[in-house]
Amino acid sequence: MKPDSLAEYRSGAYSASTFWPDGFEKMGKKSLALDYYQATPYDVVLKPERCQGAWAEHFGRQAPLHVEIGMGLGEHLIQFASAHPNMNHVGLELKMHRIYTARQKALRRGVRHVRYVLGDASHSLRAFNREEVDRLTLLFPDPWSAERFARRRLTHPEMLQIYATLLKPGGHLHFRTDDPDLFNYTCHHLTAFPFNVNISVLRTRVLTDFEKRWLTLGRQIYGLDAWRH
Repeated sequence: MKPDSLAEYRSGAYSASTFWPDGFEKMGKKSLALDYYQATPYDVVLKPERCQGAWAEHFGRQAPLHVEIGMGLGEHLIQFASAHPNMNHVGLELKMHRIYTARQKALRRGVRHVRYVLGDASHSLRAFNREEVDRLTLLFPDPWSAERFARRRLTHPEMLQIYATLLKPGGHLHFRTDDPDLFNYTCHHLTAFPFNVNISVLRTRVLTDFEKRWLTLGRQIYGLDAWRH
């Protein structure tokens, strides 16, 4: 049995398993439709513009706002949220089945201060107002190595301008990649924006699943932290 409305779901009469059955993360296929369920859970955002300036209300508390762009299956986001319970965390992801998987992980681990926005980065970043974000995390994005695809890179100057606009003064951009060309490209273009940049990869950090695999193969990881002026 499923609720007739989102308000009915929020009333608590229905458990999370009504929407997210055990083993659902193994069903992640492109063919999964948005209307697989009769209502969208309260913590999944499909229309990001409605959240601008309203994240404190959405979380039910005022707290620093962390946004992870392209969270994938959510392992890093959930671990980071567990380690930083005094922040509100938002994961942006293009594929709905990955949001399903991440949300199921978070529920199983009791991590409730996470929300999810469906869409590509340029679309889902509309969920945030100017100077609303305290931390942006960008981990192992597609390097789009061919020059004709440069504008698709998530560290293209147009995207860096968006990040600089959304971050508060003193806000933090954290970036990691295994691609040296993308790293050099990013470092070069960051100089045109109001950031103080520190190039380093901390030994004590939350690893993504992708990063763990690459490290076992001996691949080098490149990283930086940038703080907005």
